[in-house]
Amino acid sequence: MKISKTKRGWLFETRVGDIYIPPDRFLVNDVIWPWEYNPHHVRPWIIYNEFGALGLVWGENLQVALDAAADSEQRLMGPQELSEEDAQERVADEDEPAYLGNAGIPHDLTYVGYVELDARTFPAELVAKIVEALGEGDDTLEGV
Repeated sequence: MKISKTKRGWLFETRVGDIYIPPDRFLVNDVIWPWEYNPHHVRPWIIYNEFGALGLVWGENLQVALDAAADSEQRLMGPQELSEEDAQERVADEDEPAYLGNAGIPHDLTYVGYVELDARTFPAELVAKIVEALGEGDDTLEGV
């Protein structure tokens, strides 16, 4: 996989195509590097829908990554949220929504996809930006 910096963020050339992650959708609040003690195998995940990237989050599995995206201040999963009425209608139609995040908000994951990443493939410039954001206490790469 090739990762490159663009004027507006980071471009990931993945198995599903090119995915652009803007700095405000690149979460860094749960970063654990592959060379650190990492018994739960926390790694980066790109979450996307049919319109593009919802964001990049860190988690030990897909469920944790989706929960982190739903719980983020940036509301990365916001476009997928369902109203209570829509969720009840889906349950009645035997099409159960996914309840994500600490609040258990219903989401439609019909067109949501993911790419599991390996942080060892991140270029040095991206690693430096992540470390800088962590040092400043930021949740995203937006401020660096």
